[in-house]
Amino acid sequence: MTAESTPAFDRVGYRAASPQPVTLWRGSWAVCRWTLRPMLRRWTFWGLVVLGMTGFLTNFALIYIKAEIAVQNEQLAKFIDRFRVTGTGEAYRDFLFYQARAVELLLAYFGVAGLCGDFRAGGVNFYLSKPIDVRHYALGKLLAVAFVLATLTLVPGLLLFLSYGLFSNSPSYWFNEWQLARGIIGYSAAIMAVDGVILLGLACWLRRPAALILAWSALFVALPVVSAALEYQFHSRWFRLVNLWWDVGMLGAMSFGSLQDPKNLPLRPWVVLTIVLVIALCIRLVYRNLKAVEAAA
Repeated sequence: MTAESTPAFDRVGYRAASPQPVTLWRGSWAVCRWTLRPMLRRWTFWGLVVLGMTGFLTNFALIYIKAEIAVQNEQLAKFIDRFRVTGTGEAYRDFLFYQARAVELLLAYFGVAGLCGDFRAGGVNFYLSKPIDVRHYALGKLLAVAFVLATLTLVPGLLLFLSYGLFSNSPSYWFNEWQLARGIIGYSAAIMAVDGVILLGLACWLRRPAALILAWSALFVALPVVSAALEYQFHSRWFRLVNLWWDVGMLGAMSFGSLQDPKNLPLRPWVVLTIVLVIALCIRLVYRNLKAVEAAA
């Protein structure tokens, strides 16, 4: 547009476009919000959430039962503690360990509906044609995954921590055992970060729902079987590193400090290295595939 034609456009009411830069948080939050909005309206999503909450309901009921029993028989309450189901660090660690398995089905559904669906319906092209880039899209999707995972890990874990102090009539438990709350947050953060990056990397790489489900099932089913077979055959714990879900569990268990098997302590640096390499590979897959879509858009 030339300088001579600018007054003519002004006279008829046109004005020059002045695109405003979008901050990383605003763009990511917009992607997260528009990803979760249709997801939260589907009964299948809430059905999977309810199914994954069975472990929480079981532990919640046991905490209440122990509180009632402790009033009448303290010895029986101590006997219940041996099963690691109420109020101890081992109980919260084991609860999150099994919850990490429960969320895999929910993540597979989210990956098909919330990630692969963008590639099938052209949602990625729509997002990247706006004033947002690959960083906004990737971070927004990771925030959406973190929200989904928090409903089955972080929120139930903290509710169990609060309910134990409430039902046992000892609010001092919340202050004396605050390290347990820190461990719950750390373990949940490890699950949300690692599982979210892996799911996003696979979705951006494979793009098709069937391929994503097969790959996710292979990671969730095949790797633990292969790891257990190699460990049994060669009598070495080092083959546990092949099991990615065990690595995530070890990484999360570090948040609870000393509540770890001493035999696994030499493996901790290698667990961290394995997780870092997997995350780096997934980030590479996300960046490479989304940049290709952005260039086409």
